[in-house]
Amino acid sequence: MKRLGSLSLVAGFGLFAGSMLTLLLLWWFIYALWRIAQLSETGTQVMATVAQVRTREATSLTYENHAFNRAPVTIHQLVARWQNPQTGKTYVFKTPVRNPDKFPVGSSVPFLIDPKNPKWWHRLQDLQNV
Repeated sequence: MKRLGSLSLVAGFGLFAGSMLTLLLLWWFIYALWRIAQLSETGTQVMATVAQVRTREATSLTYENHAFNRAPVTIHQLVARWQNPQTGKTYVFKTPVRNPDKFPVGSSVPFLIDPKNPKWWHRLQDLQNV
């Protein structure tokens, strides 16, 4: 009987830890989306230079007609560099884009950044034409 009690204690702790981890990850995801959205109001605009556009193939999983289907998709990632004029530090910004032809290498693109932490909080300024 004592062994059963210790097993339920371990299982209960596992459920509690798993629940807390799930809530923490959900909170972080919502917080990150909120911070990125806040850049529209509080962000500082900088002009970054396109270094490259990476392209990779992936598989998309869709559910249609009561069945899962796999379809190939192409994912494009814009990589741009910006140097802070006050500190001289260079930051690399990465963001997904739909149309890589709009971003030739060497061109300038506007980013909104959080000046306190541009490495983590940045996004393209004009999200309509991405």
